[in-house]
Amino acid sequence: MINKTLDRIKSLNRIRTSLLLGIFFIFSIFFIQTVAADCTTCHTSYGDAVSSSKHSPVNPGTPVCTDCHTGYVDGHSYIGYVVNESNTCRNSGCHEQDVNGFYERHSSKSDCTQCHFANTTRPFSLNGSLFEHDHNLTVEHNFYQYNQSGMPLKSNGGVGVGMFPYYTCTLTCHGSGNQKIDEAANSWLGSAHARSLHMSGDNKQSCAKCKSPFNYNVSLPSGTLISQPDWQGIQCRVCHNLHKRNVSTSGPIAYYNETSSSLNGYAIYEPVSNATQLCEKCHTGTTHNSQFGGTHKNVVGFDCASCHLNTTFNKNETHMFEVKNTTTGVTGCEVCHKAEDHTFQFSANHTGKATCEACHDKTVARNATGYAVSSDGKTYGLYNDTLTGEISSWKDSHGTPATWPLHNISKEVNCAKCHMTKSKSTGTLLAGSILAHTGSGTCDECHVVTPGSGFTLPATNVCKTCHTTYADQYGAPNLTGTVMAGYSSCGGNNCHKGVSGTTTIATVADHNIDRNYSGGGIVTYTVFLNGQNSLTITQGTTPVTIRSNISDAGSAGKVAAAQFQLRNSTNKILIDWTAMSALDGKFDAINGVWESITGSIDTTAMPAGTYTIYVRGMDIGKQWSTTQSATLNIISAPAFTLSGKVTDASGNAISGARVELVEYSQVYNNLTNSLGDYSMQVPGGTYHFSASASGYALNTTTVTINADSIQDFTLVPVSGIFIPWIAYSQTTWYTPVQVQNIGTIASDVNVSMYDQNGNLVQIQNTTIQPKTSAVFWPSAGPTDGGSAVIASTQSVIAIVNEMPKNGLDGMSYGGFAQGSTKLYIPWIAYSQTTWYTPIQVQNIGTVASDVNVSMYDQNGNLVQIQNATIQPKTASVFWPPAGPTDGGSAVITSTQDVVAIVNEMSKTGSQSMSYEGFQTGSKKTFIPVISFSQTNTYTPIQVQNVGTASASVNVNIYDSNGAFVVTQNAIIQPNTSAVFWPPAASTPSGSAVIESNEDVIAIVNEMINNNNWAMSYYGFSAGSTQVFIPWIAYGSSGWSTPVYVQNAGTSGANVAVSFYDQNGGLVETRNGNILANASQIFVPRSSAPTAGGSVMITSLQPVTAAVHEIDAASKVAMAYSGKSG
Repeated sequence: MINKTLDRIKSLNRIRTSLLLGIFFIFSIFFIQTVAADCTTCHTSYGDAVSSSKHSPVNPGTPVCTDCHTGYVDGHSYIGYVVNESNTCRNSGCHEQDVNGFYERHSSKSDCTQCHFANTTRPFSLNGSLFEHDHNLTVEHNFYQYNQSGMPLKSNGGVGVGMFPYYTCTLTCHGSGNQKIDEAANSWLGSAHARSLHMSGDNKQSCAKCKSPFNYNVSLPSGTLISQPDWQGIQCRVCHNLHKRNVSTSGPIAYYNETSSSLNGYAIYEPVSNATQLCEKCHTGTTHNSQFGGTHKNVVGFDCASCHLNTTFNKNETHMFEVKNTTTGVTGCEVCHKAEDHTFQFSANHTGKATCEACHDKTVARNATGYAVSSDGKTYGLYNDTLTGEISSWKDSHGTPATWPLHNISKEVNCAKCHMTKSKSTGTLLAGSILAHTGSGTCDECHVVTPGSGFTLPATNVCKTCHTTYADQYGAPNLTGTVMAGYSSCGGNNCHKGVSGTTTIATVADHNIDRNYSGGGIVTYTVFLNGQNSLTITQGTTPVTIRSNISDAGSAGKVAAAQFQLRNSTNKILIDWTAMSALDGKFDAINGVWESITGSIDTTAMPAGTYTIYVRGMDIGKQWSTTQSATLNIISAPAFTLSGKVTDASGNAISGARVELVEYSQVYNNLTNSLGDYSMQVPGGTYHFSASASGYALNTTTVTINADSIQDFTLVPVSGIFIPWIAYSQTTWYTPVQVQNIGTIASDVNVSMYDQNGNLVQIQNTTIQPKTSAVFWPSAGPTDGGSAVIASTQSVIAIVNEMPKNGLDGMSYGGFAQGSTKLYIPWIAYSQTTWYTPIQVQNIGTVASDVNVSMYDQNGNLVQIQNATIQPKTASVFWPPAGPTDGGSAVITSTQDVVAIVNEMSKTGSQSMSYEGFQTGSKKTFIPVISFSQTNTYTPIQVQNVGTASASVNVNIYDSNGAFVVTQNAIIQPNTSAVFWPPAASTPSGSAVIESNEDVIAIVNEMINNNNWAMSYYGFSAGSTQVFIPWIAYGSSGWSTPVYVQNAGTSGANVAVSFYDQNGGLVETRNGNILANASQIFVPRSSAPTAGGSVMITSLQPVTAAVHEIDAASKVAMAYSGKSG
């Protein structure tokens, strides 16, 4: 019967609800007021409470009093007034399970009235507000109201606006345990969430979705601002789902979606798996950064609640969400971490001077301009807090909770964010440097930190050990092999200033030791491309080799690396700094020794144009040198053929003549064949072409190339061979003149000898067969010395051997085929020294010549100018005076063509040498023989700069096997000379190649200590495929005349050395395969038909040659240079 009655009531209620919906706007208020009128006549406060609830009469389907208070009887009968879940909410047809936002109960022991009515918690008499608020049916009043009137917490005796949470929650179910709900609510009042109304500038729509304004409208544009008085504080329901607790996998938390709830008319929650996921519903994006959890979140696995709701250290104030120890009042890192447990060795130096966040906030770092700033790009960063005296994060005191650095704490640190770094906000230096020693500003150069580990000590803190044994492990300058490696102390002695006598890096003061030292410095010298400082190649050429030399002087000097860079004519970088290699395979040059370096550039696809290649070197202190450069010209590939014939005035073919395109002679050149013919591919354009051959004057002409062309050359023989000094027989000197016929038929030779006044003394003549030589001995003359001129019907060459009759050392020099109005003398000794170096100058012109000899010291300063007027064919001598340096150089100028030799004679011993003056220089010079320092022979190489600007000179030295030994460098001023001494090597002798960016000349003085021997010869500007040696001696003569042949080409040379006797008969031909730049010795056989003879050398690659003439019995030694044919 009762069930039928209840069913009838429910049916009537549904019918009534439908009727109300249909005619709501006309009758709703009237109807409700009528139905409720009898109740509210007495229960006015109840009616007001209902009107402020979801049961307000304005809501469609809202119940009237008797819908819940069933069993009402007219006449104020109180039978059936009790309201509970079973007889009203859930079974009344209104709040059906899982319908319209109503979910399962809060717990199995509660019903709706336990939370939504107060009459189950305390008697009516104890709370005057019960009569009002039990009909409001709201568990939690919004915190805007609580902030105005207070909450009924245990701490204030339950006095407050509503029953939640003390009466509703704490006294019913949650009265025990670590966290009482009213205590949580009490701490909530102190949080930023509860105080959201008072937070300035936080009134945009995105925040209002959580803070639930009364008039929130989801359709408002995103930029619409909502006035602050229309806000509420965030309610518990935003984070806590009180009905359907299984929405969350981490307790009763879920995210209340205000927007969806407003649209649907009931509470809608989004599930979350943990506290961080819930918090980051709001705390994301550029204004909040809790998602950058650092070590705590990403390594340890913390979520937001691990710190912000941790009851182990924050028992009563968890809902303030502060990381705070409630008992001690400590906040921040110290809540969990004790300073005394810090593993950092220098903790004591930082306690009270820097906050934890200053070191461990990983979003702060030193930027490129030296400021400690955050990655957000704002002024946030580090600063010196004047109130605390600590280096602190600007976020701590100037930021908002959204920017707290604690969210970004990382175990690893970067000391450079403070030391020698400035604050962006104040511009002041945060902390002084303790890192000057490393030079890079990072502690982890030595204190290697791995992820998850502490700040570790290096393997050693002993200076010497770190810079030797452990240098490579820690990237420290490796002093192994340097003089400094033997020192135990680094400070003092004007070396590493700042700490005197330190041996370890242990204290802050030690760390501040100056890493720089006086003296030394990394230097890069001239850059060469395929042996040239300015190289021209054709388009599509194979890779270009880059060569240079690096040195680091000083007791700790050591070369560590080298790089090159390529730029085009507009200075655009085509290849940025790229590593080069040490030529010997390892960077280990120390204490100012030169490290030869090499690299290459593939030019195959590079377009025509001008390029610059820069090279720089680095020392072990990671300092880069000033760059040096070389020029690479790439010209268009040849399009046409230029061919022709080179002949003499009689039309006879000249074999071996060189034809070249003057502007690009490195690329476009060709030698004539036996018929005098040449042919080569050349680019289009107008150029100068020249033809030259030994014994002939140079012929240059201008040719325009716009098709295949023919250009013949006629060469005119020079007037003769000039001999600037001979001694007549009445003196104490022998000066035999050795003349070799290098023509193809017999040559009639006349040697005209003159005295020192230019008078003809005698003419000697003979016929010399091809390849054969003859000797001419000066007779007695009216003066002690004189000169000679050789005329012949075939091309000839000549040398003069100057030998004292007392059997002591002799000298040798070559005759001159032509002269010049300017000559260069690479070495003279001034009179205060133990050497005489008279300069013999011969006028080979047709009229008297005014001659000036300018003498310079070793620093390039002019010492003296001597002058004389010299008659044709006559020679004069110029003696160097005393000078500011022991030696120097000279430059000869004249009004007629002249030739010159220098005789170098020791004042204290028997050593003497001679060499020829130079008419021109070249950027590459070949030295066919040197002796290394472990032998008893010194072979200093004298190099003179005959250019107009400073010359960067490299002397590349090779052993007799062709293996590279070392490169020596120097900067030589114009007209000045420098000396290069070969070092020790694996073989007794070797060769050298000189490279320079200016034209230079060179001689080699060979001095043998134990025998007082001395010899001299000149370096070669180029090689030739035919070289002639006018005098050698066979073994039976008592003389040794080894021939040193050097390959001046770019690849291996197959060389044939043909020995002839004095009658022109072939004695033998010997062959050798010589590597590029290397030399090989050919010693004449011990027996031959005659005591002496001559040599002709032929090769497919250009070669040079020098000859030693040594008489072991009489201790006479001479040397001369072979002549090209």
